[in-house]
Amino acid sequence: MKQSSEQELLDFLREIDDRLAKEKYDKKIQLYILGGAAAVIAEPEWKERSVEILKGKLKHLQVRALSKEDLILSKLGRYNDRDRDDIEFLFETRKIDAKKLIEYYEAARLYYIGNLEILDNTVNSVLSEHYGLTSEKISRMMQGARLKAAVSTGREEAKKAGSSKLSQAQITEAIRKERGRKRD
Repeated sequence: MKQSSEQELLDFLREIDDRLAKEKYDKKIQLYILGGAAAVIAEPEWKERSVEILKGKLKHLQVRALSKEDLILSKLGRYNDRDRDDIEFLFETRKIDAKKLIEYYEAARLYYIGNLEILDNTVNSVLSEHYGLTSEKISRMMQGARLKAAVSTGREEAKKAGSSKLSQAQITEAIRKERGRKRD
């Protein structure tokens, strides 16, 4: 597959932008560029973490890309040679915060449809390789992030039910659910 240059992408997007101008769109349309197998990043917060690219170069389009951590997560489901190379490149050229990567992973993990054991092993391998973390340290960090994700999920459920506060019972239930998943 041919890789496109930034200029080719910009030219393509300008064509779309010009078409939108002819249709007199008043608001910018957000366009998200996803890399890899986006199934791993199905959790709701990825859009909020996305970053705007090509800022100011288009009038009717706002082009956004995955955050560097979400881009790494998008590569974990398939994790072939190309995905490993892409992850390696990101670690070599960008500062990737291990705690943030784990936190995002645990939030996304709740929505993953595939084999969680394989995905967990892949994440552990990446964390061990790029941060030198022991399996015990990874396990402790994951446990804390899972608990945070479970509580966050409980908050979202409370919001959907019309309550802005998370009750102690809801927190306890979220923790209980997470502990039950851990035993399975």
